Parts: sequence; C-alpha cells; structure tokens
Amino acid sequence: MTLPLLRQQLDAELATTRPVLAAVTGAPLAWKPHEASFSLGRLAMHVATIPSWLPAFTRGPSYDMGAGGPGPAIPTSIAEILTAHDDAVRRAEETLDTIDEASLAEPW
Repeated sequence: MTLPLLRQQLDAELATTRPVLAAVTGAPLAWKPHEASFSLGRLAMHVATIPSWLPAFTRGPSYDMGAGGPGPAIPTSIAEILTAHDDAVRRAEETLDTIDEASLAEPW
C-alpha cells in the first residue's frame, strides 16, 4: 500500500522539478543571493540530486544527514545539473522497483 503512494509522490515531484531546473538555463550559476548563501548552481544541483537520497532512506533503519559528506558538487553548466538529476531519478526509480512493502513497514 505504501509503495504506490511513494511512486505517486515521486512522479508528482519530478513533474515539477525538471521544468524548474531547466529554467536555470542561461542563468549565472555562480550568482549568490547573499554572500553567505550557496550559489544558484549549487542550489540547483542540490535540488537535482534529492531523488538520489531515496535509497539511503529506504535501505536501512536510520539515516544520518551529517554523514553525507560536503554536499552537492558545484556545477559548471545546466547540462551537468540535468545529467545529475537524470541519474538521481534513475536511482530513485530503481529503488522503488526493487523494494518491497515489508521493508517499508519496518520501524525507522
């Protein structure tokens, strides 16, 4: 019962995410809204790679956000961001294709 809902939610998010990322085309990826902020490119890469977190959230009893490393790469082009997004989507879909309801029902 949970798996179809996760697939539905992923599909709904992806329908919005890809067009938003594509809208970054031509924008200055190094631009920062504030000196202390991440650049537009790094923020876009962050959004692009969020679907790739799904395996980590579904394959174990917990997830340590602090253990993930330094964060997303700093992209040099929109093509790099879109490629990263396509890879993240593939990983998320593979996870949903291979996980079972019993695994999703385990305490987290």
